[in-house]
Amino acid sequence: VMVGAILTNASPVNLSQVTPIARLTGEFEALVVPAASPIKSMADLVEKLKSDPGSVSWGGGSAGGTDHITAGLI
Repeated sequence: VMVGAILTNASPVNLSQVTPIARLTGEFEALVVPAASPIKSMADLVEKLKSDPGSVSWGGGSAGGTDHITAGLI
């Protein structure tokens, strides 16, 4: 979330100016699709995104949150 805040809020501080000293939290993400979806694996999702990115819709929490970052990383 802090990485997202740095990127979206035009922070005067960037990640090269800080030193992480502890992990205070960790979060897991789950990707789900309807049971009838042709997407059955991560490979299927990546293939669909590469072939027709506009056909894949996402739902999640806030901009810059872990779910938003996960979608961006995929």
